[in-house]
Amino acid sequence: MADRANDLTLKLAKFLMEADGYPITFSISGFIAYVTLSIITKGLRSPAKDRFLDLLNCSYSHLEESHERSFLEFKCLNSNEMIDFEKAGRVKSAIFHTKTPYETFKQMAFEHAGIEFQIVHDTNYALQYHLINEWGKTLEDVPFTNIFIESMDEELSLLIFNEYFVRFQWKSPFNPKTTKDQYFKNIYDQDVRVDMMRRIMYSRYYDDQELMATIVFIPLEQDDMYAAVVLPHSTNNIMDLLRNMNVSLTLDLGPKSEIMVS
Repeated sequence: MADRANDLTLKLAKFLMEADGYPITFSISGFIAYVTLSIITKGLRSPAKDRFLDLLNCSYSHLEESHERSFLEFKCLNSNEMIDFEKAGRVKSAIFHTKTPYETFKQMAFEHAGIEFQIVHDTNYALQYHLINEWGKTLEDVPFTNIFIESMDEELSLLIFNEYFVRFQWKSPFNPKTTKDQYFKNIYDQDVRVDMMRRIMYSRYYDDQELMATIVFIPLEQDDMYAAVVLPHSTNNIMDLLRNMNVSLTLDLGPKSEIMVS
């Protein structure tokens, strides 16, 4: 199976380098390579399987029978985990373009990668954004409806969208400034102009209408522990936010000496 995958990879590279008789630049995503190796792993048997698992950073062959080995076996080979992981290769993508692409590339992208080609107007920016937003509504598990809520101030010639970029960090290339001015309401209910840093990681958030705040939970290094980042709405302030928050903590101070703190 590995030999066949290598053969197909070489044929694909040769095709990309000689497409339409002209040498072109191309790259192969490391994520796609990782997924390919994971699929190959499912068809292998020990000891080849153990070597592949070691390559994928899921090796447990060096461990003796122990709780740690059992945990890693479950983590790496659990069928439910594999089902979720396999979904990573089945996301929806689209290329929005104003110029006619090569037919060979168009056919190959659709057949082998499932990439759609969407023709958009070359000068009507409002229509471009509308068509892209309509395509975005067909995506699943995306935390917001519209991809574009403001103009990029960039002329659109070729724009490639993938479902993962829509979910997470697709806006980063269009926001070159490190900081921007924004008003923030302080504890004294005063509007203060501050420099807000550019976000370098996008996370899903919970918009609590009763608390009137946006909440992001960030996983910490220790399992099952999270940090909460709470941002009050523009109509709310920190004092009211703290007054309405009710967080219960359990402190273990020894045998039979637990206390609750709110």
